Amino acid sequence: MTEFRFDPQKKDFSLVCRMIRGTFIFLSGVIAKLSPDSIKIETPDGTVAIRGTRLAVQIQSK
Repeated sequence: MTEFRFDPQKKDFSLVCRMIRGTFIFLSGVIAKLSPDSIKIETPDGTVAIRGTRLAVQIQSK
């Protein structure tokens, strides 16, 4: 996790995670509901912006 901000009173939300390898499942929560553009998953080949509620990612080492 490279960045996390959750302050509903100021409407300040951010979640940025960087994956290098491995497998994970993401289930969106309150941040995605309040501010869908504030969630990003960075991978070696690109960046995923979360718009739905579920995401499964598997990154294999090269």
